[in-house]
Amino acid sequence: KIEVGDISFVMESVKEENTAKQALEKSKVVSKYLNEARFVAHLPANHFTPEEFVSRSHEIAKENKLKITVFDEDRLKKEKFGGILSVCQGSDKKAKMVILEYTPKGAKSSDKTLALIGKGLTFDSGGISIKPSAEMHEMKYDMCGAAAAIHAIGAIASLGIKTKVIAAIGVAENMPDAAALKPGDVYTAYNGVTVEVQNTDAEGRLVLGDVISYVCQKFKPSYMVDLATLTGAVIIAL
Repeated sequence: KIEVGDISFVMESVKEENTAKQALEKSKVVSKYLNEARFVAHLPANHFTPEEFVSRSHEIAKENKLKITVFDEDRLKKEKFGGILSVCQGSDKKAKMVILEYTPKGAKSSDKTLALIGKGLTFDSGGISIKPSAEMHEMKYDMCGAAAAIHAIGAIASLGIKTKVIAAIGVAENMPDAAALKPGDVYTAYNGVTVEVQNTDAEGRLVLGDVISYVCQKFKPSYMVDLATLTGAVIIAL
């Protein structure tokens, strides 16, 4: 017999009961992190800035004893993350990159590693190539890729999955002001490639390109999942 709130489930055998209990516990963990990701996604951009993203990442790291590394603006400049830095030029919110690392017990250095890369634009106005004002408030959701990445590694660690996982997110705000990146500007990405920006509303690839380059160089993952939000394209497609 399994009690779930006011509902009781009576199983035909102990084996089935144990299987059901395991499934229920797994569902609780997945639901917890799924709902927490949804919660931060729905927060207004002035209540969930790059700084709040860092704080939430620290909370997940503490809950699951994960290693966390935060690149602030000074370190991003020192290590020449030109893509991330160019996106946030027009905002008073400083860009960040956050790395969370999960290593299961008994893991070997030769074990394969999964990397989750997330786009974290806490607000995307489009920059100088500004978006239409109608529905622009929905651009607070342009950080859902990063939210999914950090909450996924939280769930993975909490469940004790036997795979090494890296969650890496680039976090910034894309705004237009006198210092903002302009169409036609050229920047140098983390991997040394020079890039001409023709539309500042194509900012996600600038951020993700730097994060992907760093993760490939630093961790050499066996598999990589790139969580780019593509908000408008998803709305049109679905």
